Amino acid sequence: MKSIGIVICNYNKSEYVLNCIRSVFASDIDDFDVYVVDNASEDDSVFQIHKEFGKKVTVLVNQENLGGSGGFNRGLRQLMEGRYRYALCLDNDVIVDPAAIRILREFLEAHPDTGMVGSKVFQMEHPDTIQQFGLDVDWDNFCTEARYFGDQDDEELPEEVYCYAVPACSLMIRMDVLRLIGLMPEENFLYWDDTEWGYRCNMTGYRVAAVGASHVWHAMGAKKEEVTTFPLYYSWRNWIRFFLKFTPEEYWDVMAKAFVSEVFENIYTGLYRKEENRFRTIMLAYDDALHGVTGKARENRIFPIEDTGWKERFRSLVEGRNSICIVAGRYEQEALALAERMDVVNSDCIIEVSPELSAECESEQDMSSSKLYVELCENIFWLEEDQLCRIKPYDMEEKCGLQKIYMDVNGNFVESKEDLRMVRSYPAAREAFLQAQIPLFMQLTAELVIAGREREE
Repeated sequence: MKSIGIVICNYNKSEYVLNCIRSVFASDIDDFDVYVVDNASEDDSVFQIHKEFGKKVTVLVNQENLGGSGGFNRGLRQLMEGRYRYALCLDNDVIVDPAAIRILREFLEAHPDTGMVGSKVFQMEHPDTIQQFGLDVDWDNFCTEARYFGDQDDEELPEEVYCYAVPACSLMIRMDVLRLIGLMPEENFLYWDDTEWGYRCNMTGYRVAAVGASHVWHAMGAKKEEVTTFPLYYSWRNWIRFFLKFTPEEYWDVMAKAFVSEVFENIYTGLYRKEENRFRTIMLAYDDALHGVTGKARENRIFPIEDTGWKERFRSLVEGRNSICIVAGRYEQEALALAERMDVVNSDCIIEVSPELSAECESEQDMSSSKLYVELCENIFWLEEDQLCRIKPYDMEEKCGLQKIYMDVNGNFVESKEDLRMVRSYPAAREAFLQAQIPLFMQLTAELVIAGREREE
């Protein structure tokens, strides 16, 4: 009997899953069986797997898409019927290093206090850039933080890190720990399931680790949010649900303010950018989380990403300029990225990045040119009145005159009278929203917790 059962969850990624399986069979050990759970794919994934691998791979075909957690759980249930010592979960868009699986198993064998272990995950598109090396839960800000995200691999990085969770794209768990903590939270359908799984593992006393010598490369898949609000719904709903479930009661008021503030920020920004479908999805996910709605999203929760004209507005801002100065302040990397975006729109424009505002702009010289000063900030809605008063208009039709605007790190900018009205209205609108929503958030949280306790009894 093999010691490792490998579960690969697949949905409509024939080419990716074939490459993943090939990399698994190229491992420097063969002490494993491979199970692919297909989530009712509409492409030829199942046919191609059977054609290339035959009986070397067991394919479990779901009649409907059960999501990432449901797909993995179908395979994990199969493993629990056998005598495996370890289960390994892999996303279909992962390539594993030949030594990756062996190193994970050896770590668990050498560390009996560790119940779950993950790989160092690299970006497929940038093979030396770390996507994640352990995941922490930030209880002060009610979010998670992927350790070493965006860093280059370095010998000075630790050999292993202990953390709250590791991503299910490459995660090995002891079978006895799996039986102790249970399967992934299938009600999530997608996202935050591995975070909760790791957290539950830690709660039992078993540690969760990520091992630096176990390398995998993760493609992250297609960005569905370029087409629909599909990932937005699940990430928001399950993010809120996680903290509703595990935040102690004495911190509910802090949690309520944090989430209500974040919801308002995204709604107001959506209104500003005319991205109605995005903020509709966020509000529905928020509402579903507070009312205990789980599983696959119901109808009228996921919408197409609409063309709001924001990209065109950015283009018109840059086109026709002969000179642009980006005032970076403490946002140097964001300024450099913005300069690249502007150069794509107007390659004839002279674009410079400056650490601070020039005296020329402050004294309003060179008004005959079409020079644009863009001062970066964290959030345009947090600008003070004295900053807003420094915005300098220019002749929109003639594209002439020195102009100064603010742009935040998310690409929102303020230049028109309508922009100024929205920015100035922000504080009052935020206060009204928080006053209305925080008591409701607290009430629904209490009702959810009471209902959960009654179910347990």
